[in-house]
Amino acid sequence: AQQRAAAAAQTAAVGGLLPELNAVLAVHNQQGMGDMMRENELYGGLMLNWNLWEWGAAYHQVEAAAARELKAGAHIEAAVEGIRFEVQQRRLELQEARQQLEVAQAGLALADEHLRLELSRYEAQQSTATDLLAAQTSRLRALNDETAASMTVEMARRALTLATGHSLLSVASTENSH
Repeated sequence: AQQRAAAAAQTAAVGGLLPELNAVLAVHNQQGMGDMMRENELYGGLMLNWNLWEWGAAYHQVEAAAARELKAGAHIEAAVEGIRFEVQQRRLELQEARQQLEVAQAGLALADEHLRLELSRYEAQQSTATDLLAAQTSRLRALNDETAASMTVEMARRALTLATGHSLLSVASTENSH
């Protein structure tokens, strides 16, 4: 809107540089005045008005309006580039979050296997209860890491949804309908 307003101001400023040409036409009808005055009189003419000595003010107004239009265009370009940058940043964040989730899932699988082995060793009386508790704690930590990584993926996905201009409510309603 600012760019359109600046373009309109520039057009108006150019109009101030051009001469004004006015046409004047007057019809005068007098009835009942007798023979001394004509009944109908017609006047016409052209009037040219052009201020030549305004010290360049109109020219500078045109230049200022053009600069405002360029500035508004630069603001638009900067905003578009900012949006592109944010979308790219959000995509990279989502990619990183997905990689962290894969690592956390692999860690959980390892912790599950370690717990299974430790439980077998405990049942065979080859390890202590402390070793079993350490394996269970390790699995809980891995499960917590996997849950946190899943939440990070979800937050990154929603941040990308917002950055691309979509509403979270419309995305949530389509997810719930599936």
